[in-house]
Amino acid sequence: MAKESSGEPRLKVPCLATDRVTKTAAFAAPRGTDHGCTRVHDQAAGVRGAALQDPMNDSVFLALPAQTQAALAGISAAVEGVFPTEVRSWEIDVEALSEEAAASSLVNEVSDWVGASKACLYCFECRSTGIDLAKVERAFAKAKARKAHKRAYPHLNAQGTCFYVGSSRSLATRFRDHLGFGAKGTYALQLVHWAPPLSLLLGFVCARYAEDTPREVIQALEDTLWEASRPMFGRKGGL
Repeated sequence: MAKESSGEPRLKVPCLATDRVTKTAAFAAPRGTDHGCTRVHDQAAGVRGAALQDPMNDSVFLALPAQTQAALAGISAAVEGVFPTEVRSWEIDVEALSEEAAASSLVNEVSDWVGASKACLYCFECRSTGIDLAKVERAFAKAKARKAHKRAYPHLNAQGTCFYVGSSRSLATRFRDHLGFGAKGTYALQLVHWAPPLSLLLGFVCARYAEDTPREVIQALEDTLWEASRPMFGRKGGL
């Protein structure tokens, strides 16, 4: 014999003991009421309120200003007097990059110059006269949107004649990436895959530092150069 229904609907509501739905609770509720939901929401609010009032959380954030000051003071002292041992620039006719031999020749020059140094800071700058940066932006955005040649393209920023700022501990390899002949999944300018029709003339300017220069010092210098130059492509910190 079938069991009679009580006539009251059985409702399923999310259990909101945390911000994520982890399970459902089935219960009977008279029509027109939501007491069960109210109780669950009250419990969730209590959990969130307790988390906000946790003194451990307060102490972590209250200590941050002093910790940040100390860290910045350490970096400030570390960068004092850190000058490059040499600065050099190369001119790049992007249209000629379609021939990989020309690109390889440039990469070899950079490799010979950098030698054993693993601390380099660099930038790409546009040296074309009368260049329409809106045209550059459109060409790059199109290649990035369709992932031309299955390449990884960097972030697009506001227009400017500085194209990219970065640092590397393997400069020749990174240079090859930017030209467009490196690993497909590495974020880089990928110049050969979108820029040749624009007839761009670029400058690749590189500063070489002492081999034992700490990474955090090079990173601080890079961040400062990035802020000063506001490159058209890439993110601060190499993101």
